Amino acid sequence: MLCYVKALVVQYGPNLEKLKDSTGMDVLDLILRQHKIRVQGSKDDYDKLIGLIHEKARQVALQRRLPESLDCRNTADSEQQPDCPVCLGEVETSNAYVTEYCGHVYCRGCAQDLVENAVRNNDVPIRCCAEDCDESLVMCDLRHLLGGKLERLYDAAIRTFMQVNGDSYGNCLTADCKMIYRRAAAGNDGKEFHCSECGITVCTACNTASHPGMLCSVFHKYGKDHADVLSWVKEDPGNRCECPKCAAVIEKNGGCMHMECTACRVHFCWHCKAQFDSSGDCYAHLRTIHGSFF
Repeated sequence: MLCYVKALVVQYGPNLEKLKDSTGMDVLDLILRQHKIRVQGSKDDYDKLIGLIHEKARQVALQRRLPESLDCRNTADSEQQPDCPVCLGEVETSNAYVTEYCGHVYCRGCAQDLVENAVRNNDVPIRCCAEDCDESLVMCDLRHLLGGKLERLYDAAIRTFMQVNGDSYGNCLTADCKMIYRRAAAGNDGKEFHCSECGITVCTACNTASHPGMLCSVFHKYGKDHADVLSWVKEDPGNRCECPKCAAVIEKNGGCMHMECTACRVHFCWHCKAQFDSSGDCYAHLRTIHGSFF
């Protein structure tokens, strides 16, 4: 099987689109790190693919004057120069790349193909594909092999992370924004997430645009329709009101008559809606005007 994989890499490189087109397969992917080929298609297309692979393997074996065996490697030559873990061919000294951490030797082009293939398939972290090695490539490798252009790698890492952790994290609501945030635990109101990338504010509990001063349950029921919200306030005016400064709706669930709006941070008296700059000023007002904090 190794020489079959080598035949494909020698002929087509990591991108197998031409081979896919010539055989008519629906899916044809080369998984470089595992030296496997993933295919999907009709039986006729599959038989055509197998025949083509066998023929390419035979051609490679003849070119290297090697026997058509399962190993497809010349032992004497491999003692002189290491074989590339990707293409399984002898690595030329002038074109060698040595991984920073595990020290395995690749053809530079094959190492670049390994990284490109992994990024394209969101296969992150990117691991060495040498036999019996499962070490990850380090940032030094990735900078060299991607030419310092790491944005695509970061995008692939985020996509991989979200595939595994999508229940606990959410994507920013702005189209094309790459930021993610931690979702609030089920049943909690959560906190606001201020995206430093696009500037939007998201409610981490209901995963919609922020609705300052409004409980998630109220927002889900009434949305942003002001008339409906006012109707909700009037259902229990002793414990519900609009902020006297910003009009965010507030529901009081106990405590004294000092209130601080979570949207605009103004302090106000629940009795008369007088506004203050600090909690101390509000408490002084309650004591002198209303005779009690409650």
